[in-house]
Amino acid sequence: MIEESKRETGGVRRVRARMLTLDDVAEELAISRAQVYALVRRGDLRAGKIGGGGGQWRVDRTHLEAYLERTWADTAAWVQARPLTDGEEPPATESGRVKIVLTPADRAKALRAAVRDDSKVRVSLTGTRRVGPSPEVRGTN
Repeated sequence: MIEESKRETGGVRRVRARMLTLDDVAEELAISRAQVYALVRRGDLRAGKIGGGGGQWRVDRTHLEAYLERTWADTAAWVQARPLTDGEEPPATESGRVKIVLTPADRAKALRAAVRDDSKVRVSLTGTRRVGPSPEVRGTN
């Protein structure tokens, strides 16, 4: 969430909110609210319930940034441990799809990467994890 505020100079500056709702986080990561909730419930993303009557989930921006830093570090380690050789391509299944089994953290990374680079892949987040050509990216909301 971004709020606008006036400076003494009369200009407008953008201020990033410190506390984010699950919807705010979902929008920033380009994933669904349900996926953000799953990250929180698994303990991957630190959040708290604020307010009475059961409270509303809030994520401190610093916790989101820390989660992203861990994600990038984990991805870098994963890639380094599995280098591609010259001319190597991912193995395809009989249907022509590439089948990759991912950990829950890697699923979220794969989805964010697919959405960010608009690579036109389909990502199934339940059951067997499959990544392959598709006319559209699914599973973002």
